[in-house]
Amino acid sequence: MQIRNTRGGSEDFAFMLQKKNGTYCMLGNGNNFMAHHPQYVFNQDILPIGAAYWAALTEEYLK
Repeated sequence: MQIRNTRGGSEDFAFMLQKKNGTYCMLGNGNNFMAHHPQYVFNQDILPIGAAYWAALTEEYLK
């Protein structure tokens, strides 16, 4: 797993993080339109990558 091109988003999630610890991450969809764009197409092929990320994160937390 690689972390590339980190950047802040403009989501309202930041307000929730003021009350509780947490994190926000974005799973890349290639060189395509971002979510909320009218031409965005969800790439289901990346679902296993996202699932693997959360599984690895949980395994590390439970060590």
